[in-house]
Amino acid sequence: MGIRDRVNALPGQVARFAFQGSTVVYRIRIGAELELDAVQLRSAGPPFGLDDPVTVSLPPSAIRVLPAEVPAGSAAGSAAGFAGTAAEASAEVPA
Repeated sequence: MGIRDRVNALPGQVARFAFQGSTVVYRIRIGAELELDAVQLRSAGPPFGLDDPVTVSLPPSAIRVLPAEVPAGSAAGSAAGFAGTAAEASAEVPA
C-alpha cells in the first residue's frame, strides 16, 4: 500500500532528533512551512536519521478541526479547552 492509499498520511523528512531515555523525539518537516514533533519508543525499531524520508499518519479519531480564530476569553481559547485533543502521530519509512 502506497502513501496515496492511506488516509491522513503525509510525506515528511526528519529535520532533527533527540534521544530521551527510552524514546526518540523527532522534528518532522512536512512541506516548506509545516513541522511537527513525533515520539517513537526506542524499542519500536532502529531510529530514523537526519533527512530520512518518513510518513506521518494521524488516525481520523485523533484529528480536531479548530476555528481559525477563537474569541478571547472563551473556554475554547484556553489551554484547558484543548484537553484531550492531542493526536498520536507515527512515523514510518515509506515502502
